[in-house]
Amino acid sequence: MSVILSNNQDRLVETQSKKTSQLPSYFSAGFGDNVQISRDFERFLILKSVDQKSKALNWLTQAKEFGVINSDRDALISSLIKNDRKDAILIGIEVNPFIDQFSRFRLGYVTSEFVGVSEVGLMLADMQRPMGELNEISRRSFQRQVVANVAFARLRLSGLTRNNLKQLNSWFTPLTAY
Repeated sequence: MSVILSNNQDRLVETQSKKTSQLPSYFSAGFGDNVQISRDFERFLILKSVDQKSKALNWLTQAKEFGVINSDRDALISSLIKNDRKDAILIGIEVNPFIDQFSRFRLGYVTSEFVGVSEVGLMLADMQRPMGELNEISRRSFQRQVVANVAFARLRLSGLTRNNLKQLNSWFTPLTAY
């Protein structure tokens, strides 16, 4: 799409336009390579005032710093999530054998012929009481693993990649070329 310019704008663009081979480029995160700017973008840059380009450069500098901070933050959060997931897995590894052991014991400990003896029920309730806590720990451990997996996937999708940072930094070249 070509932009329609006034006569004065047309003359300004004509005097400041670069040869096709000399057009600046930016890094495209999508392509993973440098891409030469379009003629329309060149016109846009030529017609922007020095003040507007200066403000854009200032903002790019701030965005670059913020991007690096976010990248560092994302790495720290990623490490935290991995450690939390690992801790949750280790808790499950520690607790689940006790739950399995009690389950095997309970299946083999037949009390049906003594169902009327109150002490049998009381003894079994006391023996089973720690299982409620262990089951709760196991359930929470599993939930922590699920939450960590979801958080990690979300972070991976929203985080800045090296190519995103490279693309952000590459806008300095076209902005300063005119």
